[in-house]
Amino acid sequence: MLIYEAYGTTQKVLSADSLQNFNQVQFQIVKPKEKISFTDNISALFKKVIKMSCSACNSVDFEKKIYDHHHIHITTEEEGFEFINKNVPQQYIFKGLVEVCSKCGHGELATRLSPSKIAEYYDRAFWGKSNLNQRVNDAVLGKFSSTHTARAKRQREFINSFLDISAISSVLEIGAGDALLTRELQSHTPSKVKFDVCEPGEHWLPYYNKYNIEKAANFFPFESEKKYDLIVNSHWLEHVQDVNKTFLQLSQILKPKGHLMIEVPNTAHNYWRLRVRDTPHIHFFTVQSLNTFATKAGFEVIEIGEFGISFEEYCDGKKPDYDELGKNEKGYSVVALLRKV
Repeated sequence: MLIYEAYGTTQKVLSADSLQNFNQVQFQIVKPKEKISFTDNISALFKKVIKMSCSACNSVDFEKKIYDHHHIHITTEEEGFEFINKNVPQQYIFKGLVEVCSKCGHGELATRLSPSKIAEYYDRAFWGKSNLNQRVNDAVLGKFSSTHTARAKRQREFINSFLDISAISSVLEIGAGDALLTRELQSHTPSKVKFDVCEPGEHWLPYYNKYNIEKAANFFPFESEKKYDLIVNSHWLEHVQDVNKTFLQLSQILKPKGHLMIEVPNTAHNYWRLRVRDTPHIHFFTVQSLNTFATKAGFEVIEIGEFGISFEEYCDGKKPDYDELGKNEKGYSVVALLRKV
């Protein structure tokens, strides 16, 4: 959440208190009694960012880290931008400083990216790769890495520990890719259960058709009259621009008392001292920050915790097996099961 200093011509004058609810603008007022003049043009409404507040807990205390280079210690923004200008190619869109909340540990890339730039990046970096057909063929043949297979099994067991998946009728996986978690759930639910995915990669369509998986949309959010018993997403939420808004949109397509499973990278502990590649993540979660986002959106947290090997082990090239992907203090993933209240 950004806190802005207003400027512009005096077409309207409102008190700062009334600006708090201004449509599609999130900010906190530095001087609540001050009169602020502004134009109707939203792009001309605010000029200067003077402070950022945590989008999870609203704290205004932060540490600053360099995106993709947070092992480099800086004491001022100027030092960070000097390093970026010298060491980060100009054409990179995922770059800048990350504001890491001193209270809940949540991090957010301060650079605001346009949806078109993000779409262009994914089209080039993911869907433009030459090995896509081979990946699809491997998936059809069941050729997945042992870690990928073990993670899907762990995720299904985590869900089933708190939810009788044999009693559900509809599931949506967002950012599905090869939809291995969907496949894992399919193998443990009755054939009547309908499985949908939200996934932009058109190359997966023959694979989805083979396994009776329906493609609901390319991107989330999407318009749907259908409501789901269970929505799952694994390493997707860290890519969205507005986490608070996304949680509310997820709630809208869940049935009453429907469930939501989320797995994201865990950036607590030593993450910000390691040489870990951030691209193309926008948000950086901890157990505390994910819990805060969920409860603010009206979800009941059934279970949340840290799972898997540590980020230190991951950076050393370790490929975890099934046993190493269980619940583990300082694990490299945060996994949560939530219920719509």
